[in-house]
Amino acid sequence: MMDAFEGLWGTAILYGLGWMVALWFGWKVACAFGAEKPSWWAWFILGLGLMLRLGWIAWTQPDPISDYEGYWTNAAQLASGDWTFDNIDKHPGIILLLTYSRMLWGNSYWPAWIFNLALSGWVMMLIYLLAKRLSGNRAVALSALALAAVQSQLIAYSALLASELPTLYFYLLLTWLILEAPRHSRVHWAYWAGTGVLLYCAVLTRSTALVFLPLTALVMLLCRRSQWKQSLKGLLVLGASAGLMLSTWLYHQYLLTGRVQLFWGGEIWLVSTTHYETESRLVSPPRLPVLKERIAQARFGKSGPTARLAELAEDKAWAMHIIKQDPLRYLASGNTRLRHILWTTSETGIRDTQWGSARLMRYPDKAITRTAEVSKQVWRIILILGLLGLIATVIRWPQLSPTAREYLILITGFISIWLGFHFLMAVASDRWAVQIIPFTLIFAAIGLTTLTQTLSGLVVNRSRLACSRSGQQQQ
Repeated sequence: MMDAFEGLWGTAILYGLGWMVALWFGWKVACAFGAEKPSWWAWFILGLGLMLRLGWIAWTQPDPISDYEGYWTNAAQLASGDWTFDNIDKHPGIILLLTYSRMLWGNSYWPAWIFNLALSGWVMMLIYLLAKRLSGNRAVALSALALAAVQSQLIAYSALLASELPTLYFYLLLTWLILEAPRHSRVHWAYWAGTGVLLYCAVLTRSTALVFLPLTALVMLLCRRSQWKQSLKGLLVLGASAGLMLSTWLYHQYLLTGRVQLFWGGEIWLVSTTHYETESRLVSPPRLPVLKERIAQARFGKSGPTARLAELAEDKAWAMHIIKQDPLRYLASGNTRLRHILWTTSETGIRDTQWGSARLMRYPDKAITRTAEVSKQVWRIILILGLLGLIATVIRWPQLSPTAREYLILITGFISIWLGFHFLMAVASDRWAVQIIPFTLIFAAIGLTTLTQTLSGLVVNRSRLACSRSGQQQQ
């Protein structure tokens, strides 16, 4: 009889409990949003954002293919009672979410889409709250909310059976909880333990959530030195609760592979079989068949996790060979990867609706192409505004409140690590760009407000100068 932990049911139970905690914190976020006493404009924009997402879902209703079909198919297997799971390089979070949906409501996509709508609402509220804390300005928070409401990538992913929206919800919620942690002399054990449960769920959904643990330590050490004992205890509780829950998944991976590691994704290496690295001019197309032959030889006679491990090991060996041949060339190509992910693939989400779907309900491909092009240009403007907002915030560092400084360190720290990761590793998938969109929108709102205030100030000064000259002439 198969060991219980060799299947996924132990992890599924813990992940489900974790989502109960996440939804409870989501209720707290909604209460915090209401406590800010937002204007009717904020409620209108929030409602508009939800209506745009609902309209996109109803208009496109995409059938999943590619990775999304894989998630849905795995979920069908688990929902049927077969808890074996040997996709060792797949994050199980989104698969488990879809499993819950299929167990409760069958094969309909609509429960997953409705859940995406709820996550979208929380994402928009968290963006508003984080922008308010960082800037201390209600106008900035309202601008960030407006940008989030109409952001095409965030709208498009509401219709896809993807991990992006749960990932963004966890990232923003972790940021909120870490920075809003109680600052009393005694440690709130339940608060930090609950945050650790969220970190566990976030890691199973997208492993890059692990960076929040060192970033939290950095914020506490830099900004809460007078409360270092309480901060240290809180961090220990956070790490212990997340680690204990992750141990079931680690054991699952150990039983399948004989090694204790979280994930085995070839995506963190230079997977030379993809066209992105060819675009980076690291691998010439004629050499790609050689790698495919080596992978076929490595997989010969193997199956399941063993075959996949052999494939990933061959990818890694090939990548390291290329990097050692010319390290400077590899590092220089990091700019190409960053430009690809930040600039040229900024229509992500819209394209995923087209490429990751077997069928679109009422949206022709030509319309998708036009929408994606508009999305690309809007995203480029937001990137420029985001950079302007970041510069303006850093310049204002001496005037920032202690809370705002904590927010700035954590948010910019996450973006910096994210950029560094994509510079060093050959991850050029456009879906990864979604992870920094909410944080970029916050800085873009600051940049937009700063630019508006500067321009209005110039207009007022010119008007006053003109009035002054006119008065002098009359005299």
